[in-house]
Amino acid sequence: MKTAIKTDAILQDFLETLYADNISKVSSANYLSDINQFFAWFGRQINFSGVYVETFSDILPFFKKETGKTYKENLVQLRNPVSSVNRALSSLRRLSRFLLVRGLVSFDFMEATGNVKRHQKDGSLANNLLLSDFEKHLSLESSSKNTVKNYVSDVRHFLTWLERKS
Repeated sequence: MKTAIKTDAILQDFLETLYADNISKVSSANYLSDINQFFAWFGRQINFSGVYVETFSDILPFFKKETGKTYKENLVQLRNPVSSVNRALSSLRRLSRFLLVRGLVSFDFMEATGNVKRHQKDGSLANNLLLSDFEKHLSLESSSKNTVKNYVSDVRHFLTWLERKS
């Protein structure tokens, strides 16, 4: 069940800011769509804890620094197209900066959330996130560049083989 945000003062102010920045009606509609999808997802996460949220203002106290990253992972796991994921992330980065500038949050919940790489030649987006995390882990373990490159390559080949088999 999708839940649209009941327009409240914060969301209305954000939309007015887009209009003031000469954002086209189509782009503004895309921002609103992306934010509604995020709200539906995040609202469900909050509802699981037993709290009912209805407006955008209701979800603000529940933001955490990893909220953006967790949402990105969710979009990737659902196998959304890269362009759709990146557009949603872009919309949320703008929203996060808006909330921060307005003093409605004390941190940028999208700060550490980058786009999904477009040049995905080796399997699913979820696999690429896994490989990226594995590569970071190896680097933190002080593995040599050659070792990191070889291990990541081996795992990439295995994941590609596994995907073809299933």
